[in-house]
Amino acid sequence: MRSFPIYFLRHGETDWNRELRFQGRQDIPLNETGKMQATRNGHALAQHLESLKGISVFVSPLCRTRETFELMLQASGFERPDVEYEERLMELSFGDWEGVTLPELRTLYPDQLDQRENTKWTMVPPNGESYATLAERVRGWLEEQSGPCLIVSHGGVMRCLRFILEDLSGQQAGKLKTPQDVVYHWDGEKAHWL
Repeated sequence: MRSFPIYFLRHGETDWNRELRFQGRQDIPLNETGKMQATRNGHALAQHLESLKGISVFVSPLCRTRETFELMLQASGFERPDVEYEERLMELSFGDWEGVTLPELRTLYPDQLDQRENTKWTMVPPNGESYATLAERVRGWLEEQSGPCLIVSHGGVMRCLRFILEDLSGQQAGKLKTPQDVVYHWDGEKAHWL
């Protein structure tokens, strides 16, 4: 567990989110709703923080997270910080499922979908990775941090970060909601939503 503050923003909505299409590592831009969510999260951070001074900023290199960060920064009015684009904070790879909608998956790969619903944390989509594997990637990154952080990343990374910080089981973490319109704040001891 980390005893320093962590602020986590999931990227705003994309058309693929709206279509229930697995994105994973695909580089999909925000839609208009996603842009509004990123702006809203910038306002929320500005109400909670005076600036980003003393806070290390890490952003997944995919365009939807970079765009979310830029819109959040503009809305917050914060001075531009140094930013590290961190590949270990990229989304879970859904492999062959990327670009496929949930209804299509039910038709194309019903056995795989059943397996995912029963063992979401450890299930590996064909040519993809499991949440358990992603959690180890996120844990390796987190262990290198020693002070307050702002992270702009993805739903899978949010699940894994909460798994680590809140000491959840894989089954619990696999069921977590990963909202795009609020900021997850770990205060060093417990979680809050901003």
